[in-house]
Amino acid sequence: MNKAFGKKLKVHVDLDTARPINRVQPAKLSSQVGVISQESIRGPIKWKDMEVYDFKLALDNLDLQMEIEDIGDETIQVKIEQLLKNRSRNARYKLHNHFKKFTTLKEAQKNKPKENSLTQDNWNLLYKYWSDPNVSA
Repeated sequence: MNKAFGKKLKVHVDLDTARPINRVQPAKLSSQVGVISQESIRGPIKWKDMEVYDFKLALDNLDLQMEIEDIGDETIQVKIEQLLKNRSRNARYKLHNHFKKFTTLKEAQKNKPKENSLTQDNWNLLYKYWSDPNVSA
């Protein structure tokens, strides 16, 4: 985001709606949250399993890229959490599609996706979850 200029993108937030004021900023914020959800936090099986540590890590990574006005405000943090939740769901959907394209479970376990920073441990956790016959695919 503005790395060429060596400065963070400033995001001005309307505290009543907890949304960026500028028309372009919501898209950039959403995009950056998407990158963070794919590359910086562990992929929880369900959002409620997300640990506080991962959320704080996501906020720290977001703070490295953007200067969000009043980021400590609870309303703004709830909105950012909703963005992370949606983006994490999208990332899990893509991972699940990757899992389903293999014909055998062993093949799926060995072929973790390469395009994000998902660790083998996290892939194994998702693999075990999706391999369970009690989980609807």
